[in-house]
Amino acid sequence: MFVLPGFVVTEGASDPLQQMADGQGIDIDDVKQQIVDHLKAPTRRPVPSRA
Repeated sequence: MFVLPGFVVTEGASDPLQQMADGQGIDIDDVKQQIVDHLKAPTRRPVPSRA
C-alpha cells in the first residue's frame, strides 16, 4: 500500500495507476513519484529546528 497525506493507493487504485504508467511508457513507481511531486508532499520526516 502506498500512502500520502490525502492519497492512498489501494488494490482498487492500482489498475488505473498501471494504465497511466502504460500510457506514458513508464513504470508504476514513476507514476507514484509524479503524484508525490504534483501534490508537493513531503517524503521524509521534517528535520527538527535547532534553537
